[in-house]
Amino acid sequence: MKARPRSLLDIIKQLVIMGVVVAALVLLFFFVYLPATTNHGESITVPDLVGMPIDEIEDFLSRRDLRFEVLPDSGFSEDYPPLTVLLQEPRAESQVKEGRKIYLTVNVLNPPLVRMPDLTLGSSYDNAKLLLKSQGLRVGNISYRADAAEGTVLEQWYKGKEISANTLVPKGAAIDLVLADGYGDRDFPMPLLKGLSMEEAMFQIDGNELALGGVTYVPDTAGLPGIVVDQFPDPGNGVKVGDEVRIMIYEGDAEFDDPLLDSLNQTLN
Repeated sequence: MKARPRSLLDIIKQLVIMGVVVAALVLLFFFVYLPATTNHGESITVPDLVGMPIDEIEDFLSRRDLRFEVLPDSGFSEDYPPLTVLLQEPRAESQVKEGRKIYLTVNVLNPPLVRMPDLTLGSSYDNAKLLLKSQGLRVGNISYRADAAEGTVLEQWYKGKEISANTLVPKGAAIDLVLADGYGDRDFPMPLLKGLSMEEAMFQIDGNELALGGVTYVPDTAGLPGIVVDQFPDPGNGVKVGDEVRIMIYEGDAEFDDPLLDSLNQTLN
């Protein structure tokens, strides 16, 4: 039995059906398959990771459909704690596809060591600050000592100890400086010692770089044992670094928090 020849209408119907099938496949590819596999038309904003501890990164990024990789070359910055993110690529606020890998540079656990410069060769404070910065160091506490070369660095200290040039210190360390106050051979006012204990008086004498020239003990007639009752030079008189100071003290051991001290100070002043 011979097959009936297809009519032109049958051929047109088949072509229409094939066209519909192809169009449907194309639409499914572009609007279903492609978006599902490539997130086509959508993007993710890269969060700012700088300063975040590295042990929190994985969970933080996985919840945002992002991945990360820590670069082998770590960096160092004193502005951030150890093992926190210093740099990231792509940068924060960049638009990326789902699953994109973020490359991270992490702050090292132990800062590198650098050599301490010599700041005591007549360096001014500003110059010392620049020298420290060039080595990755910074200025810590500033104190002063009597010396005519005002503003120059006399001593350099690290963690409570005087430090010499070329000593290795951690990068980012704070270096304490002792500067010349500019007095030197110039007069400055003699501090008040009357009414102080021997220990307190010596603190004032040593702190002003004066010298104790003598101590005279006199009978305690005011009920203030161990208290300075007189001094030479008198308070406010001009003295220089190294000048001798003589004090007169009531016999006996000083008793602190004695209410009579206030009245004595008022009388002696």
